[in-house]
This record gives sequence, structure tokens and C-alpha cells, in this order.
Amino acid sequence: MHRWLDIAWAEERVEEVLTLLAREAGIPTRTSTGREGAALTRLPAGADRIGLAADTLGLEAESVSCTYSEVLGTLRRIGPGLIRVSDRESPRLLAVIRCDADAAVILTPAGSRVRVPYGPLVARLTAPLEGGPGKRVDQWLARMQLSPRRAVRARDHLLRHVIGGRRLEGLWILRGHASTSFLRELHHHGASRRVLFFSGAAIVQILLSVGGWILLGRGALDGVVQTGWLVAWVLVVLSGVGAQLVSSWSAGQLAIDIGVQLKRRLLTGALCIEADEIVHRGSGALLATVAESATVERSGFSGVVGTLTSAIQLIAAALVLSVGAGGRPHALLLVAFVAAIIAGNLYTARRRARWSAQRFAMTNDFVEKVIGNRTRVVQQAPEDWHIEEDRALESYMAASEHLDHAQHLLARLPSRAWFGIGMLGILPALLWGQDDRAAIAISVVGILQAQGGLVSLSGALSDLMAALVAWRGISPLFEAATLADPAASPAAVALTRSAPVNAQVPILEAQGLTFSYPTLGNATITECDLVLRDGDRILLEGASGSGKSTLVSLLSGLELPTSGLLLLRGFDRSTLGGLGWKRSVSSAPQFHKNHVFANTLAFNLLMGRSWPPAEGDLKKAETICRELGLGPLLDRMPSRLDQVVGETGWQLSHGERSRIFLARALLQDAEVVFLDETFGALDPLTMQTCMDCAKRHARTLVIVGHH
Repeated sequence: MHRWLDIAWAEERVEEVLTLLAREAGIPTRTSTGREGAALTRLPAGADRIGLAADTLGLEAESVSCTYSEVLGTLRRIGPGLIRVSDRESPRLLAVIRCDADAAVILTPAGSRVRVPYGPLVARLTAPLEGGPGKRVDQWLARMQLSPRRAVRARDHLLRHVIGGRRLEGLWILRGHASTSFLRELHHHGASRRVLFFSGAAIVQILLSVGGWILLGRGALDGVVQTGWLVAWVLVVLSGVGAQLVSSWSAGQLAIDIGVQLKRRLLTGALCIEADEIVHRGSGALLATVAESATVERSGFSGVVGTLTSAIQLIAAALVLSVGAGGRPHALLLVAFVAAIIAGNLYTARRRARWSAQRFAMTNDFVEKVIGNRTRVVQQAPEDWHIEEDRALESYMAASEHLDHAQHLLARLPSRAWFGIGMLGILPALLWGQDDRAAIAISVVGILQAQGGLVSLSGALSDLMAALVAWRGISPLFEAATLADPAASPAAVALTRSAPVNAQVPILEAQGLTFSYPTLGNATITECDLVLRDGDRILLEGASGSGKSTLVSLLSGLELPTSGLLLLRGFDRSTLGGLGWKRSVSSAPQFHKNHVFANTLAFNLLMGRSWPPAEGDLKKAETICRELGLGPLLDRMPSRLDQVVGETGWQLSHGERSRIFLARALLQDAEVVFLDETFGALDPLTMQTCMDCAKRHARTLVIVGHH
């Protein structure tokens, strides 16, 4: 077994090891400068250093944690990735190229590859978790005098029972950044090979099918089916079935790969899309967009695969028809028929687009009226509740009928019309007295082959048109993934993290800050200058609509200024990156812009810190909650911090929600904390308690309120 020091990398070389791992996995990277690599060494060891190194190289290093019982299963999913192993001198990293069935393939600092069995690797990683319980279990087993094999199994079961819930940190999965080229990501995950494999299997299947038809048709027209020909036909048919199974399997694997990458891209886009765009489109339209993503994934893949398969079938059928009794005119007749089907599907696509637009509008209107149902009940007369809905439904039903009629016609036309038209192609040969039975048999085979291809083409084009129409709805999310924040500068992040507390040095500085919303003509913020220093306590007051919340959004990095300069410890947002800025500046937005998720209270408190949480994070969360006067709430909850809250969980009052929003902002350990009208729902005594807590835990504090 190799020594760990020989196969593990010093964490200071994280940029080098990530570059080599990406090269081994075929993941494209960006080039970085030597200064960035040197700056990484000044950062504290941990996820910050690894995440920044990955971001600098245009990669994504997903931090993974697991319980003691899940270590082996988690290790099998890592590759390429990093595993931190403990060392007396400093943390070291194992560079995992891939994980096989019985061992992990490790890239060593010497550039070689070694296979490390899972047993020693799991033992090394779980040793810090076992600690005292592991020694006690070993003592128990020594007294029982079990056989070595049974002792190993008993030790594993006992430790799973005793410490199975303890969590292991220090695992990272490496992948390309979600904002990179979608096609490049598919190629990296082997989609190109699967396409070639699928295409080859489909071509073999079609050739075998055509050959089988020719063998059977020729024997039938000759009036004699010999045993040898019959056996050959059976073998050809069985081979075609095997090719079809291979083609279906490769298509299924390709669908999984495309679906995973599409969902990942859309999720990234959903997180990167501008907040103003979300408000402008409406929650109902976004809900319809989510539904359309399933249509793109399902219909898009079946449409592309079906079109490709039917194209191969039709090309083969055209070649068969051209050598049959009808000759090239027969093949041209098939081409004309295919063109007619394509034109019909394009016409249907326009109807589907109108139908889809009406469905989007209805979904948006429905969600809005469900949210505002209480207002409608109180304010609107009952006889007026459903007038608009009835009109929308009538228009939608009419569009649905037109679309269904066109789709029904396209579904029936290929199977019913082509056979008759195709047989007309061999009619001249019969009328002119040609008696070449082989040529006629070939033409009949071509007609039948084309009929199957046309039926497949019609269905595939229908799915493809549905996917293209749905794509118009989800394309903003897909394209929004390219709006991800640029890579942060490790040197800038290192300087901001290591900066000492100095009340004379500006932490946030704005010069000539101007901002205007795209939908509004006038600027909301104009030529604003601001300086915040460490330890400042500022109250920002103003009338409603004066731009207080907009200014907070700019300073906290939620909005980008139209013009002007905004610096955090001398660096702008593009230098620090969006994540680096948010780690230094936290905010509790206004009540109507904040949300309690249907999850545990711990998640709602620590979602901006780390998840799953460490034991110290949970203790600090409970401490701050009790300082904010939420102790009685925790005592009432049966599961305390593990209690599910939100719409489908424990119901929280307005004031309790406000204090959870405050605790969430304080628990991010940011240098600057903005509280936007956080105390509006609190009584004076509770407000004073929360104010004192915020002053104790916020390094620099800005509170927004009304006059």
C-alpha cells in the first residue's frame, strides 16, 4: 500500500492539482496567472481556497458531505474530485480521477496513477469520526474473541449504530462550470460517442430490416420459399431485433445525459436570472416555464431521435425505390411527400405557438388570482369572479380544437395516403409490361419501408415542433446561465479576508452611484456618494419610494449600478465576484421580499452560512435565536431547530418571521449587515432586544427605516 504522503497533494498546490484533474477528465479550463495561484496560498485552508481555485480556472467544485454510514457510497460518486485527508503537518488532498467498482484511481504529485482500495481509504477518512467510540467498540470485540471476519462485520454494524449520524466533510466533486458551452458539456460526458453508437445501431437495424423484406418478398413473388432463404430471413430478423435493442439502450443513456445537463443548466439560469425579470414575467409565467422544461426534455429528445431514425429509414427507402421498378421518379415522389409532411408540421407549429401563449397567460392569471383570492372575496362582487376566466377558457378551447384537428390530420395522413401514392409509382412498370419480379419486389419493400419511416417522421416532427415552441419559454432561463458572475480574483479575496479591523479604513465606498430600472425612465438613485467604515452604526431614513431599498440592493450586490463606482475594501464587484461580495455583505430584505422556506428552522437560519451545518453553527443559531427573544418558540417546538416551518409546517407569526430574517442575516458572519425595515412588525420592547443583538453580532450595521 502506498504511503499517504506519497500520493496526496499539499493543499497549497490546489490550483495545479485542479488543472491536472480537469485535463485528465477532458474538462476545459481557463488559464490563470501566477499571482492568482500565489494568492490562493494566503487564504485559510478549506472550501474557500478550493472554491476560488476552481472558479479561477472556470470549473465548479461542489462541496459534498456525508454521514459515517454513507462514506462508501459517496466515494463511489467522486471522480474527478478531491478528498481531504488529515495530516499532522497540514491538510492534504487526494486527487481522484475516477472511482471503479473496487478502488479509486488517484493522481499522485509525481504524475502517476495508483489504485487505492476503498477499505483503507474509508478507514483513513472515518478515523477522526470514530475517536472514543471506536476504541470502546474495539475493546468490546476483543473481549468477545470473535473470528477476524466476524469481528470486522460486527465492528462495522456497531459503529454504524453508534456514530452513523456523524458527518464527514472535505469532499469535492469537480465538473465544468454550468455557464460553459452546453454542447461542450455534453461532449465531455460522452454524448458524442453515444450519438455515433446510436446512429450506427440504427443504420444496421434498418439495413437488416430492408434485407429481410427483400429476401421474403423475392421468395414470395417467385412462388418458392426455400428452406435456406427462410433460415437466412429468420437470422436477419433476429439480428435486427438485437440492433434495435442496442439502439434503444444507447438512446436511453443519451436521454439521461441530456436531461441531467439540461436540468443543471436551467437551475443555474434560474439562480442567475435578474430579480427584475422575475417580477416582470410573473410567478405564474415562471411556473408555466418550469412545466415547459419537461416538454423540452421529453419531446425534444424523442423528436430529435425520432427524426434521425426516420431520416435514416427514408434515405434507405429512397435508395431502394430508386433501384426498383419505379426508378428515380419513384424516389422523387417520396421526397415530395416528405416535403409536404414537413410543411404541414411547420404550419401546425404556428398554431401550437398561439395555443402555448394562451396557456402561459392562463397559468399566470390563475396563480395571481389564487394568491389574491382573499382580496377578491372581500372586494369583488361574486357575479364578476369568473367573467375573465370564462373568456380565456373559450379562446383556449378554440385554439386547442384547431391544434388537435391539425395534429390528427398529420398523424393519419402518412399511413393512409402514402401506400396508395407509392403504389402509383410502380403502376407505369406494370402497364408497360415489365415482368421483372425482383424489381417489383424491391419497390414494394421500399414502399413499406417508406411508410414506416413516414409514420415515424410525422410523430417525431410533431414532438420536435412542440419542443421548439416550448423552448421559446425556457430559453431565457437557459441563456441566463451565461450571466453568472465572473471569476473572483483570489488576491482580492485574500486581502479582504485578512484585512484587520480599522475604523479609519473605508469598508464600503460609493462614488457617483446612479441606478435606474429598465422599465422606468427616471433614475431611482442619482450621483450617490457614501462611505462606510468598520464599526459604523448607521440609520438610513427616508420617505416611501425615496430609493432606500434600491440603495441597499446596490450596496449588497443584488443590483448592479447603471453608472458610478462601488468598492468593497478597494475592489469592485467584478474583481471579488458575486459570491465574494455576498460573503462580505449580508442583508435582510423587506418582509414582502423575504421568505421562510418549507424546511427546518435550522435550514432557514443557516442557508446563507453552510449546509449541512456543523455542530458549532447549530449552537450559534440557537444562541442568536434566544437573544432575539425566540427562546419560547424553540421550547414549544417538539423538534426545536429541526422543526419544519413555513407554509406546510409550523406556522410562524409576523414578528417571528421578522426575527428569523434578522437571525439569518446575522449568522452569515458578514462584515456589513443591512437591515431593511426589519423591525416594523415588532413591539418597542422586542425591537430594543433585537437591536441590541444586532449591535453585538454585526461588525458594521446599517438599518433602514421610515421617517
